[in-house]
Amino acid sequence: MISRRTLVTALTVAAAGGTLAACGGDKSTTQKPSANPSAPAEKGGAVLDKLTISDNVGKEPKVTFDAPLEYKEQENTVVVKGDGAAVKQGDTIITRSVFIDPASGDTLFSEFKEKSATALPVVEKTIGKSAAEFFSGMAVGTRFAQAGFTADQSGQGQQPILQVGDLEGIALKRAEGTQKPVPSGMPEFTLGDNGAPELKGKPSGKAPTELVAEPTIVGTGEKAAKGDTLVMHYTGWDWETGEKFDSSWDRGEPFVFPLGAGRVIPGWDNGLEGAAAGSQYLLVIPPKDGYGDDPAQHELGGKTLIFAADVLYVAKA
Repeated sequence: MISRRTLVTALTVAAAGGTLAACGGDKSTTQKPSANPSAPAEKGGAVLDKLTISDNVGKEPKVTFDAPLEYKEQENTVVVKGDGAAVKQGDTIITRSVFIDPASGDTLFSEFKEKSATALPVVEKTIGKSAAEFFSGMAVGTRFAQAGFTADQSGQGQQPILQVGDLEGIALKRAEGTQKPVPSGMPEFTLGDNGAPELKGKPSGKAPTELVAEPTIVGTGEKAAKGDTLVMHYTGWDWETGEKFDSSWDRGEPFVFPLGAGRVIPGWDNGLEGAAAGSQYLLVIPPKDGYGDDPAQHELGGKTLIFAADVLYVAKA
């Protein structure tokens, strides 16, 4: 799916993977993982010890310190230990954080105020070795703090940044729920061992002119509403040819977007409203709800699109 990342997603991925927890994705430390997977390493240190952080997990953390706060090396620590499921390597975690300027003490961005969330794959190649080790074993309900660096406005240097966040949840690996048959006349697909869909041949018949959004697996989790952050796996095919044009499964990482914010095509924003976490949806999207009628404006312009979309997590706004 073609979309632009939100500022906070880019900041968190860059910070947690490249700076906050690793001081550069290609410069990860050689720290060994915790021997006990349910007990993540707690580094702490001189910098984070100077912060006073509230323990009201689930609400915006209050962070106080005497500014300016200066440091040269990254630090991370667990502020409050959660008691939920433990994160494993390869999981996609959902966090909500505040990002603070250590020089002034000002909050740069708050996902709590913005009612947004970040989905972060705990994969070494994506977020760096040290970050993956830090989050592995962490329990849902944990509040964590990190001191590190992110790219400055010029893109040539680094500026210090503090992150205090809550580990809200862990996304599903695939849709889980009660299976439902595909509506008559609609394309069918099979599922691989990992849940990845494959279209059962080129669709027959005339493509629908109105949006089709039907669950083929009905989940039991939170239901998506406008403003919620959705974590998805999907594959898309061209109705006319049956050819696959995009797949998050092939990339090995879920796709994340805020529902109803215009970050995706209208067929997704409209078709997934009310979808429960754990569900899989068949979306058949005509051009008017996709990329428009003009192929000169987009390579998928004028095409009816088919998606098999798994709702892996719904982070409520």
